[in-house]
Amino acid sequence: MYAMLVADDDPIIRDGLRSLPIWKKLNIEIVAEAADGAEALRLTREKSPQIILTDVKMPHMDGIAFANRVKSQFPHCKIAFMSGYDDVRYLKSALQISAYDYIFKPVDMEELTQCCLRMITELEQEQALQTEFDDLASRFQVGTSFVRQNLIAAILLDDGMTRERIQAVLTASGLPFARQAFQVVALKAVPEPSGLHSSVPSVIEGIRETLPAYYTVSLNREAHTYALVFAGDKCLELHDLQTAVQAVISALKRQGYRKAAAGFAAQPDNTSIYQVRPAAEAAVELLKSWFYKGDRSLTFLQEPPCETLPPVPTAGEMEKILSGEKQVGIYTDSLFLQLCALRQTDPSVYLNHLHDQITAADAILQKNYTVEEEDGLSPQTVFQNLTAQICLEDMKAVFGEYLLSLCRLLGQDQTQMRQSITRACRFIQKHYREHLTIQKIADTVYLSANYFCILFREVTGMTVYNYLFTVRMEKAKELLCQSAYKLYDVSVEVGYENPSYFSRQFKKYTGLTPSEYRNRRTGGAL
Repeated sequence: MYAMLVADDDPIIRDGLRSLPIWKKLNIEIVAEAADGAEALRLTREKSPQIILTDVKMPHMDGIAFANRVKSQFPHCKIAFMSGYDDVRYLKSALQISAYDYIFKPVDMEELTQCCLRMITELEQEQALQTEFDDLASRFQVGTSFVRQNLIAAILLDDGMTRERIQAVLTASGLPFARQAFQVVALKAVPEPSGLHSSVPSVIEGIRETLPAYYTVSLNREAHTYALVFAGDKCLELHDLQTAVQAVISALKRQGYRKAAAGFAAQPDNTSIYQVRPAAEAAVELLKSWFYKGDRSLTFLQEPPCETLPPVPTAGEMEKILSGEKQVGIYTDSLFLQLCALRQTDPSVYLNHLHDQITAADAILQKNYTVEEEDGLSPQTVFQNLTAQICLEDMKAVFGEYLLSLCRLLGQDQTQMRQSITRACRFIQKHYREHLTIQKIADTVYLSANYFCILFREVTGMTVYNYLFTVRMEKAKELLCQSAYKLYDVSVEVGYENPSYFSRQFKKYTGLTPSEYRNRRTGGAL
């Protein structure tokens, strides 16, 4: 549908034109009408008509002046004049502004139809040319981007890309890289161990609109290391660079990359296309600090490392640390700030020291409780968990939670402790048919799973699973004495979907199979 504006100071003329039947056939809609040139210009700006049919002589602004203003602001708009005056001056002016036609009043229907058809034909041709131009421009842009991406990748990955070869490529391709400034950021993005992930370049491409001009190159896929190269007429300000990198890191984390970090080592005032590779190498080297600094946005400087490890607390000092959650938080923060200052990339340096810290804390716990490996707070279990972490920041989370668990356990009031375990036992007795986990049971009394296990054994004398097992087996003994229950029904009723497994567990508990137990209790009467 083509939009048309009609401008004429005679309302009868406007009404007559509006009622013509030809508009529907021509796929034209009259979107605006004006009684003078000034009003017509305002409506043209508001409605953006593609075709204008205007009288020559109108008040305030005549048709020629109006058309001149339209052509200067909307050059693709098609204009035809109407006039009841056979005046050569007006006809000459109309021709000078490339008017499509000059139609004399009264308007001849056929003449008007042919005039509109010619305007529509040219509009269609212009649209087709614009579409073709846009397509060519898009293809050219894609081609240029491909060449640029390949050149950056070659510079970073190909040892043979000397300054002379780079210069030859720039000369042959006409790329403006020689005049641009570059900033190289090294990225490390470690995916989750399971699940599907978009590639790092794909994730970054998904936020392209929020970033300055950039190129992504995989430097070492096995090490999850990439280069993010920003290029522009001038270097990004530090704040803008940090914002862009943080956007990339956030996008990677949303897409399942559990650790994403960045290093930046290029000099912003002199990094040219010829210095991109050494800048990337420096950034990658600096990125090694991600192990002890965690996934912070950007690392710029390699500070001199601290040479000594912090001391391991004595027994008295550790008791004070574990006396309250605030003290635990302060100590954990202080300890890991000192460990970070070592600037070591070898995990064993930190693991060995944390092992000594765990041993010291466990000695305080052992004065009051017997801790087994299944409780989750044994030194062996905690150390295995620490070993599985991929950076010092994650180790801090595990170690801090361990100390907090000990603190809460040691500070637990005996009366409150027994009340919590009593509530947990009631929950088990009510929900033994369900699939119960230690975490689910611990959540009902607002305790962490680790020290809930220790508290449970302290109060009941058995582990959580042994207690659940006992409740289920005692209930099974009751049901087996009732004629309404078949062996399969008893199995399901006490939380075992597999009757064979239930039978084995029941015999382990009673020394008899379910059938033997039923026969003995009922004398074979059932």
